[in-house]
Amino acid sequence: MKGKPTVAYADREVVLSGGSVNSPRLLLLSGIGPADELGAVGINTVHNLPGVGKNFQDHMHVYLTAETTPVSYNESDRPFKALAAGIQYVLYRTGPVTASVCEAGMFVRSSSDVVSPDIQMHCLPAFVVGNGRMRIRGHGMTINTCNLRPKSVGSVTLRSADPAVPPAIDPNFLSDPYDWKISLEGFKWGREMLATKAYAPFIKREHMPGAEVRTDAQIRDYVRQWAKTDYHPVGSCKMGERNGLGRPATPSPRPRRSACHRRLHHADADQRKHPSNLDHDRRERCTPHPARRVVAAGRALAAPPRVGRRTGGSKGLLRQTCSELRVSDEIQHMGAMPVLAGQRYARRNTSHRRRTVASRDRR
Repeated sequence: MKGKPTVAYADREVVLSGGSVNSPRLLLLSGIGPADELGAVGINTVHNLPGVGKNFQDHMHVYLTAETTPVSYNESDRPFKALAAGIQYVLYRTGPVTASVCEAGMFVRSSSDVVSPDIQMHCLPAFVVGNGRMRIRGHGMTINTCNLRPKSVGSVTLRSADPAVPPAIDPNFLSDPYDWKISLEGFKWGREMLATKAYAPFIKREHMPGAEVRTDAQIRDYVRQWAKTDYHPVGSCKMGERNGLGRPATPSPRPRRSACHRRLHHADADQRKHPSNLDHDRRERCTPHPARRVVAAGRALAAPPRVGRRTGGSKGLLRQTCSELRVSDEIQHMGAMPVLAGQRYARRNTSHRRRTVASRDRR
């Protein structure tokens, strides 16, 4: 506290929920992880758990930009325009301030052999280059394309035993040839979108990479230089003995118990095997968005223990949460992040009780 080291003790349990970078980082700094890597940075091994920091996966997006007529949000953050946008919002609740910038999106298949879409696209009515850190003059738009089911696997490792030193994050993008294939297909889809009649009245010319970039080799060079993370990291925190080397905990809303201590639990998105909201099973069926699983795990951990026939205590609450997600998976569409099914059940049961009471009153 206030710049001084502080020691805190837990009498019962510890829940680790630092994210797909900080959770493995904290475990590694605590001596939990691959013994050889810990020894290389001078950390004594408390528990040799080779999977910590492995199986790191993330979405990578490739974007195209085009110069447009004055219909974009570019320059809306300039002082006078920003002031005008603020006044417009205060008076009418409209204008650039209300925009998400990511205004439209769609899912497409990379080929007819794919059962469900494996490419996601977003349309942004502004230049968004370098994740928004590069300013480009004039008006423009951006189309992001993303391979939803990447196969490349990276890692999170320590560079030093000093907690103040950031870890080394290596997503190892495009290390699998399959990811190259899907990324190039997504890029071609983006170009097809820019060439549609709907965009024709507004687009002046392709800005990045430019019409001169045509061959696969040229597109690959462009992708290597400009592709960025989509900030969906998962899979880097292996917390169980049964899952094997380098594999994360089985995707589940249930908080994971550490293999090294029965009172250390893990409730995080880095338990997931894949960053996509589409599973990798043979049917390629829809599964919950990672955030829903994290919310479910947090809900189960934060709720007070329930004792009774219906829930069976805190373990029953965990089972109830898992079953709610499974049921909701059956009725939700791809990419949706709706209210948990259990809440719908609660509303339905409440209305049923009201009807029962009303019928009794009439009798």
